[in-house]
Amino acid sequence: MFELKDGNNVKIDLVSELLHRGWRIYRLPNPDGFLVPFDLDEPVDGFELNLFACKPDQSARLAHRGLLIDRVDATHAAANGSGLALLQRQSFVKAFPPRSSVDAPDIDPTYLAALDAYGLWRDGNCAPSQRYAALTHAFQCLKQLVETKATAPRLATFARVAWEAGARSVAARILAVLADPARPRPGLGEEPFWPAAPRFDLIDPGQQPNAWFMAAVIEQYERLRLFSSLYDRQPDLRLLDWLCSTPFASAEMERRRLLVRWRGGHKPVPPPRLAKGAADNRNAEFWRCGGPLVF
Repeated sequence: MFELKDGNNVKIDLVSELLHRGWRIYRLPNPDGFLVPFDLDEPVDGFELNLFACKPDQSARLAHRGLLIDRVDATHAAANGSGLALLQRQSFVKAFPPRSSVDAPDIDPTYLAALDAYGLWRDGNCAPSQRYAALTHAFQCLKQLVETKATAPRLATFARVAWEAGARSVAARILAVLADPARPRPGLGEEPFWPAAPRFDLIDPGQQPNAWFMAAVIEQYERLRLFSSLYDRQPDLRLLDWLCSTPFASAEMERRRLLVRWRGGHKPVPPPRLAKGAADNRNAEFWRCGGPLVF
């Protein structure tokens, strides 16, 4: 792994030198994926800080283990209707009108194609090259769609796909639009969709589907909009405050909210949930001792 960017300086000369010396260059679209070829002719995402260089023999070993693809397929083989079928198996769709969970003839065919392609991307039994081809196709379909009609379901799905494809800047811009308090709250019965944050796939919206939708948007926006909340010099906590007032907030978001307040000179009292160890709260002892207040 090597540094691609130093501030605003993109080290394209370093990439060229490594290529000249026989290395192959890759990027990691998201932590749950695999390495894909870095294209010098494509714009560099604003959040892309590091790349990976492999000699051909190491590339072959990683490809054999499913951790790398050496080429991006031009086509994919997503089955028609597979995207909606995958959505229908998600528990969260039960909280929305039938229109958002069943195959309806008036759903835009390009949107259906994007959902099919994203479904193939999520299929771990398919070859990585096919999966990534499907993901990039879903990204292009959704980009085209939101330029013509930016519905809330399309924007949420596009933000999800963009992040998983490594286009974090695109995802953050979309989420900023959805999270804008001045924007009318979404009507979610128009089209099927994926929540903006993957964690919400497993959360039951219950009787609060709109709050569930917005909580996914705001959590993902908070995670993607900056490298870290440490760099937010003029924090506006209205979104985090609202999120943490809902039953859908994660311990991560609660910690973030308290830490930002602490940096601002306040002395918030940690809620009881942070004193309990959990998969998403592994430093409970720190909070049991008073958190930042003891330092």
